[in-house]
Amino acid sequence: MRGLLSFVIVCITGTLSLNAQRVAPTPAGPVNVFKAKGLMHVLCTRNDVNFNDVSDDGDSPASWVQIDPTTLQTLRTHTFPWTLVGASRVGVSESGDALYVGVGNTVEKFVLSTQESQGSVYTGPVSSVSTSLGGTAIFVSQRPSFTDPGMVVQVSLESGDSVQYQAGPNPQQSMRYTTSSKAQCLLVLSEGNFGQPTGLFDIWKQTQLGSARTSIVVGDTPNHFTVSGDSAYITVNGSHWVVVVDLLTNTAVDTIPTGTSGFDGPREALINNGLLYVSTFAGDVRIFNIATGQRIGSVLLDAKPEGIAINGRDLWVTRAFVAGGYAVERNVAVYDLDQAVSVAEGAPFSLSTPRAIYAPGSRLTLPFDVSAQITLSTLEGRRTAVKTVDSGSCTIDVSSLPTGVYVVSDGTSAITLMR
Repeated sequence: MRGLLSFVIVCITGTLSLNAQRVAPTPAGPVNVFKAKGLMHVLCTRNDVNFNDVSDDGDSPASWVQIDPTTLQTLRTHTFPWTLVGASRVGVSESGDALYVGVGNTVEKFVLSTQESQGSVYTGPVSSVSTSLGGTAIFVSQRPSFTDPGMVVQVSLESGDSVQYQAGPNPQQSMRYTTSSKAQCLLVLSEGNFGQPTGLFDIWKQTQLGSARTSIVVGDTPNHFTVSGDSAYITVNGSHWVVVVDLLTNTAVDTIPTGTSGFDGPREALINNGLLYVSTFAGDVRIFNIATGQRIGSVLLDAKPEGIAINGRDLWVTRAFVAGGYAVERNVAVYDLDQAVSVAEGAPFSLSTPRAIYAPGSRLTLPFDVSAQITLSTLEGRRTAVKTVDSGSCTIDVSSLPTGVYVVSDGTSAITLMR
């Protein structure tokens, strides 16, 4: 990756593009891909063309495929019953050789390496599942409705004891995490109400007095988060950005605009060697330098991707839905990251533009022309009027802004403003 990073520094005005080298066959609807036990695992969602909850001609149940990453040959396939299966968010314990999947109103346990079912380990409403690294507990997300607050239930697989954690409307993903300061956290992402900037990222930290909850509003319909070091990166589909949260201070510290719009927003993300990869419904995976927040390349796809994973020097991208629509696609595209080439002049973001600006005073000089249509918005989506002090020096008045994190944009580029 050092070679690739050096290449990016030299080709500041170029973008990066990769061509698919190989295709791994899968059933219809691949939405989740991950590496475990030396294999690539792909989970495919149920395809109910008529949305009538009946298995008609052309429909297909959810499935789980194990693929040899070298030959791309399918080694095993498990077909789930005709019911709703939480294929996008499953619990994986590689050390415990276990996979936990929401199947209807149960959580079913499988041997990760062989796909052997070990039966149900939980019964109740399930919208997503995660697990502790050792596989001793599972975390089951539940939503009572699409508008009311949900919860995450922690279930001990040894004793059956459970603990409930409150969440926002439509909890989407949870993860147990330990910070560098040894703080034990449960991270919970909730979509919020549809079409509204009410998505929440909850940090539940264990204290001597129990669990303390910190809720951070991250925007309109967050979909996924990934963690690197002490930072969480949250893809916010409807707001078209990635929010960066410091897990030591429990605060949002940055936003990375993805450059998407409309219904083509960011879906999932991963971090590898200092680069942030974000799948989008625009039909690509966008690559950002997390040190600068700048977009440095794209991986073009002839479909809408969801899940992404990296195995060595290969980027695996699920072809979840057809380009321009929502009919399910099939197969996983595999890209060789060593084949990155410069293909175009005029990168969408200048590497000289800072990623974030701290503004403790009353005035702020921006790195772009304030005579353009400048917008300033909170992470909740509320816009604030911008008062220009001096257009010649690109200076605006921020004296009335409360303490917080804001996104400032001129329509083509954006920075994070922190007060």
